[in-house]
Amino acid sequence: MRAKGDAKGVVMTYSSKEITCSFEDISDYPWVCYHVKDKCCQQCRHFYTGIAGCEYGDRTSGCYIFICPANPSVCCGTCYSGPTLTKPPQKPTTKLKITLLIDITDDLSDDDANESVRSKVQAALTSFYSINGLKFISCTVRNIRKDSLKVEYHVDTAIDSQLITNMTALSKNMATGKSKVTYEGQEVTVSTVILEDTSGKALSPCLPGHVCAETRNGPVCRESPKGNTNEYVNIFIYVGIVAALLILFLLYLVYIYCSRKNRNSKPNTASKKPGSTYIYMNDLYYSQRRSSYYDKAKY
Repeated sequence: MRAKGDAKGVVMTYSSKEITCSFEDISDYPWVCYHVKDKCCQQCRHFYTGIAGCEYGDRTSGCYIFICPANPSVCCGTCYSGPTLTKPPQKPTTKLKITLLIDITDDLSDDDANESVRSKVQAALTSFYSINGLKFISCTVRNIRKDSLKVEYHVDTAIDSQLITNMTALSKNMATGKSKVTYEGQEVTVSTVILEDTSGKALSPCLPGHVCAETRNGPVCRESPKGNTNEYVNIFIYVGIVAALLILFLLYLVYIYCSRKNRNSKPNTASKKPGSTYIYMNDLYYSQRRSSYYDKAKY
């Protein structure tokens, strides 16, 4: 997400990588600010080092201490040995998701409308944190969606546990209505606030598959969108077991059918006994007829 006031689209190409003024791109290549600081003035100020002649750190990627004697100016950030300076964070320390109970009529699938609403929300959140005294570098909205207005954003701060604590407290105040968010001059209600740290885990003791959400009734653990995975796995297991049992039952029926068919197709064992076969009886019949014929011929 680019900062308000920065240029849109690609501002520089490096090794086939198209770089924009987004936080993600500038944090990966802070040295591009030497070339695009006028286009990305808002984003580049987050990476200002305060070192004269080395305002944005190393002037290229791949700097190491052992090459400092040969390239002290190119790798000025790595080779710097002066007083320790407070640098801005290289990654957002706190990510949040909130739901604002406001009706957005704009078509957010339109880029211009989306950018307009996003800028207004970002200004509202920046004002909220400033008014409530949070020490932060920037507040950047990453994504917005309808269904009321769901907002995903991150707040850049120094790496400080106390600031995380302050952020948690402010989020509770936001959800309970103690601290108000003002959107286009009107105070709006925040129904849900979800905090995450930079690793993507909720800042809470909730069970796996759940996240901590601040509501008007206090913090609650809610099932995350991926929390249903185990349920689906169990369903697949049950279906697999039932299918296996059904297959075994069908195989058993086939076995019974084949066994009966084979038994019915076997010849009667009694016909194999000597003196009782069809051939023997036939010979006996013709022998008796010949004997009777000869007897008649004598007379």
